[in-house]
Amino acid sequence: MGGKKVLLTLTEEEFNKFESLARRDGFTRVSALVRHLAVTGLNETADGKSVRIGVDDDVLDYVRIKKFGSVASFATWAMESVMQRTPLTETQRARLGK
Repeated sequence: MGGKKVLLTLTEEEFNKFESLARRDGFTRVSALVRHLAVTGLNETADGKSVRIGVDDDVLDYVRIKKFGSVASFATWAMESVMQRTPLTETQRARLGK
């Protein structure tokens, strides 16, 4: 994966806050959470599509064991899987104008 690197210097207190947020949101590392927040922030300004949900500990454990990286990655994979198994009917597509 190509790209540019950004170096951030955080105080111990800031790092601890990010660490607890990362654990809560299912990220395995603080750096993954910070990257997600930065990219999501950029994308939200463009399309405004974002959902915030509470996550059960079982889901966090599953994400960690299966190495999805984050709950958001797992949720995206799960939704794509469900959408492939149960596609929209012609009537539903017509309602959406597709």
